[in-house]
Amino acid sequence: MNGTLGDKALFNQIKEFHEQLLLKDFNGEKIIGTIGFIFFFITLSGLYLWWPGIKKLARGFIMRRNANPYVRQFDLHKVIGGFSIPFLLVVSITGALFVYDEMIFSWFGAKAKVMPPEEQLISKTIPTGKLPLDELLNRAEKAIPQGKLMQVRMPEKVERGTPEGAVEFRLSRSYDPGKGNVKVWLDQYSGKVVGKLDPHVNSGLIYQTWHLPLHTGSFGGLITKILYTIGGLTPSILMFTGVYMWSYKKKNKKKRKQKNDLIAAA
Repeated sequence: MNGTLGDKALFNQIKEFHEQLLLKDFNGEKIIGTIGFIFFFITLSGLYLWWPGIKKLARGFIMRRNANPYVRQFDLHKVIGGFSIPFLLVVSITGALFVYDEMIFSWFGAKAKVMPPEEQLISKTIPTGKLPLDELLNRAEKAIPQGKLMQVRMPEKVERGTPEGAVEFRLSRSYDPGKGNVKVWLDQYSGKVVGKLDPHVNSGLIYQTWHLPLHTGSFGGLITKILYTIGGLTPSILMFTGVYMWSYKKKNKKKRKQKNDLIAAA
């Protein structure tokens, strides 16, 4: 079944909030990218504070039996943080790189994404008209032997006089961490292959092949998606336990100050 979700659909609204804070016209994407880097360095600081040393590593995962509420919250914060640090580092840095990867890669004279030239990925109109999608699919599968179709991406509508784009087929071959690690573009009219990206042939595809799967947890199927869902709850737990410890310390500091003031006044 084919269809298009409107911009106001709940899913698209949540997606836009996640990617742009609903601030598309106010650099929302850059704000999200910056938050990702901040979150990454906060997680690194948490790793530094949590790290008990190699020989005492087990202590970082121990919940002590203690009636003191501060100790309980501290241990909960420590244990959940210890388990979630790898996940949080990966998700935060990959999220930030959605916005800033091109800039960062350019510092090292590299490109974040490899793509065939845009002028190559076009369809040249011929009188016989467009080929059926099934025919294009058959040709795409012949171009990628043993590839399993994952996605078909139709070109966007263009203004009159502008060349039409090619149809993009994403196929999975060998181990695929995402939704199609091989891409092939076909001319809609002639069925000719006008572009192809294959990790086994083209160099420089490791980053763009793994970037989204590492951020979403799709690289290991249902199991990693469930683990990522659970991991996605940990920042909220760490926030609440962190706020509790800060509030607890602040109240105790205030009580000690009041006690010292009374002693001084006496």
